[in-house]
Amino acid sequence: MGVLANIKKLFYTENDDYVNDIEDVLETELQPDMSRTVIEVLKNEEAKLEPVSLGKKPDEVEVKNYIDSNCQRMVTVQQQNKGLRREYEKVTGYLKDIELIEGMDSDRKKELVSVAEEIVELERRQKKINKQSQKISDANYKTMQQYEDIMNKELVSMKKSEKFQLDIKSDMRHLEGEKAGLLYEKKERYARHAYFKTISIGLSVMIISLFIFLLIIAMFSKADMTIPFIIIIAVSGLLILYMFMGVRNNRYGMALVNRKLNKAINLMNSVKIKYINNTALLDYMYGKYGVKSADELEYVWGHYLRIKAEEEKNEADRERIDELEKELKERLNSEGIHDTNVWSSQVVAIIESREMVEVRHKLNVRRGKLREQIAYNDEMFSQSAGLLAVLMADRPEYERLVRECVEKNKISDAFYEFVR
Repeated sequence: MGVLANIKKLFYTENDDYVNDIEDVLETELQPDMSRTVIEVLKNEEAKLEPVSLGKKPDEVEVKNYIDSNCQRMVTVQQQNKGLRREYEKVTGYLKDIELIEGMDSDRKKELVSVAEEIVELERRQKKINKQSQKISDANYKTMQQYEDIMNKELVSMKKSEKFQLDIKSDMRHLEGEKAGLLYEKKERYARHAYFKTISIGLSVMIISLFIFLLIIAMFSKADMTIPFIIIIAVSGLLILYMFMGVRNNRYGMALVNRKLNKAINLMNSVKIKYINNTALLDYMYGKYGVKSADELEYVWGHYLRIKAEEEKNEADRERIDELEKELKERLNSEGIHDTNVWSSQVVAIIESREMVEVRHKLNVRRGKLREQIAYNDEMFSQSAGLLAVLMADRPEYERLVRECVEKNKISDAFYEFVR
């Protein structure tokens, strides 16, 4: 239970303080920056999730919303990690292929290099013919060639992700504004509470003083003070009623503001997870295709298509290249290479060790980014699972709701494994 105790300390502490510098929150600007890497985003404050307090006596609707919010968060990051892990395995497979190529028998390696060198020479001859029309780098050309079959789909996906990034930023600005307004209202409610407290003390002192004063007058003057006493009692009753109604309404308003603030924080946390994952997706796609935006990718892709159209005119060379690429794949396949298609567009790496080092470096960078995102999603799953585990431990009456939620969302195995 040590883990649960730590999570409880972090996320279940009742927070009765409020933000004093509301103006700083209102002035926050979340400008969209498509070029930011996921690691940069993870280190920034805007990516950190904020704790939500249920309070001492939450109603059942609040508890269900709290549980559903955490369950949905776990489902989202778990689904994202499935795709990320598949991509991670694919990249790892490429790195293993490099090891196999570098460990080939020297004679077979020479034959493979000979085929690769002929491919490179023919491709250079083709490129020389098309040099005047070529507007993109060799690296861009190779990348477009490698992903030619899926490029149209990837371009649409990148544009969609960039639009989604702008929408997420808009949502974050809206939620930050809403949260700032609620924090300001909370500050006003606390100030009003202090005001009622001060007035109550003052009125109490004044009423007691008047009673004592009238008693002294009645004792020494023998005068009939019944009417003044009745007036004071009546006025005191009205003042007490006014204070009671004011305090009651203010407490109701404070509770309502806290519920709205919790809801806004929950929404902000969910949006932040989307922001992190979408930033990671864009960052990975930009690195994968060597561009900084969908517009740049569209530009490169368009030029590649025009270059390819010119290359088709050199049919004889192309046919020979096809024959050589087929032979290259057969030789690689005989060495146990799991993806021979990739090397058709990276034959220079087979010839030059420096190029192979660069390929390995890029693959390691890609794998590192995937690992960072998987770790972040695992942390988000553990965080939400930990919150629900604490809720089950502290509030046994809600254990049934938690179990129903995780089973309904088909995350029970992972959740129970975390709890254990």
